[in-house]
Amino acid sequence: MLFRRTYPEIFSDEPVKKHPLFAGLSVSDLDEIAPVFTKKEIPPGDSFTAGNDPDISFFIVVEGQVDVTETRKEGFGTDAGVLAAGQSAGDMNLLEEGHSRIDCTARENTRILVLAKRNLDKLLRKESRQANRLYLNLCNCVSGRLDELNSRYTKIIAHIIATNLENLKRRKDD
Repeated sequence: MLFRRTYPEIFSDEPVKKHPLFAGLSVSDLDEIAPVFTKKEIPPGDSFTAGNDPDISFFIVVEGQVDVTETRKEGFGTDAGVLAAGQSAGDMNLLEEGHSRIDCTARENTRILVLAKRNLDKLLRKESRQANRLYLNLCNCVSGRLDELNSRYTKIIAHIIATNLENLKRRKDD
């Protein structure tokens, strides 16, 4: 009879298993990286901050919903929204400490999976295959977000150019 390994408890929830940060990592790989992650429970209405808090750089919503406002360290570019199970925030804080401040408030009982930059750095110093894979996945997550941003900005710029051309054409016709 084959012994089937189960996911480490900290990674056992479906939204976590499906998160792209863990793509290509086996159950034994997850065992190796599990000690650098923590889970937190946030009651409705309670707040937490990622980015400025040394214990929370990045988080994945495991269950529940959180209202999020992210402000980049340069002081501009505030984004607001709601994150639900399986969604995450703070990936850039793992690459660049203090990249942004992410203020969050739980809408309902919420559980999050947390990774602090210092814990990721400690894992990366081991230079293990699992650590390198996790870091590659992190870079892929950031790259995907940058591609999405680029597409959005390209559409906005194309719209601005088209609008300006229409306005110039109308002026010429007048």
